[in-house]
Amino acid sequence: MLILADGSFAAAFQHPTGFKFGTGRIDDEGKSIIALESAVSCTIQFDFSTGRFSGEWVQTDRPNERFSGVMEGRDHGIRLVNLSVRTQMLQSGSTTIAGFVTAGSGRQRILGRAIGPT
Repeated sequence: MLILADGSFAAAFQHPTGFKFGTGRIDDEGKSIIALESAVSCTIQFDFSTGRFSGEWVQTDRPNERFSGVMEGRDHGIRLVNLSVRTQMLQSGSTTIAGFVTAGSGRQRILGRAIGPT
């Protein structure tokens, strides 16, 4: 996501049905709604004082999915950011791939854990 000084932004998201692209504007309360296509939109709430954000995929043909994270470029005093993904795949045998990025100097500890039916 690229956010400009006037509050407008461009974003690319990895969604279970593929990559989605959209643009939008952040209002004075830090909220934004991105219409990505006719059946999919994304609401995002930014908290610039803490550097955190949270949001929800809003879809007509499947359950809504929530997400959250921490913006780069701020010292949040956090060693590990938890990323959780739970999604229903469209085809059997499909795999959801989630990733994370760490930044900064020095060593960082990462704990990875996967829980599933198989």
